[in-house]
Amino acid sequence: MFSITIPTISSNGELIEFKLNELLAALKTRSLDSRWLCSGVECLGAAADELMEYASYRAPIAGEDLFKLSRLIDQTLAGVFEAFDKNKEKPWLKIRVVRDTKIEFYSPRRSVLSDIAGLYPQAEQMQT
Repeated sequence: MFSITIPTISSNGELIEFKLNELLAALKTRSLDSRWLCSGVECLGAAADELMEYASYRAPIAGEDLFKLSRLIDQTLAGVFEAFDKNKEKPWLKIRVVRDTKIEFYSPRRSVLSDIAGLYPQAEQMQT
């Protein structure tokens, strides 16, 4: 498993926000075709209650539906988001947003993390 960690405060003191909709758009079709499970989500925005309800029940959500909701989220404060290909039991991507600390991305494929690292120049790549 490979990982990338992004601190939520850059070295020059700027806040780095996790924008779920931008990530889903960058990962394109695979993220939209995936089944997502979310847990521990804390977020702000017009769709915050709906997304947090999915997370509280750990109910699966289609990638296209998650993308629609994510466009109405202003800020993601915390949570775990796991993406599964159809008929697969292990996620191809796991995102962990740790309040006021960091954003972690895990994937068994380095290429997935390379795409993500392009969005965050401050990413620290690690192998686990």
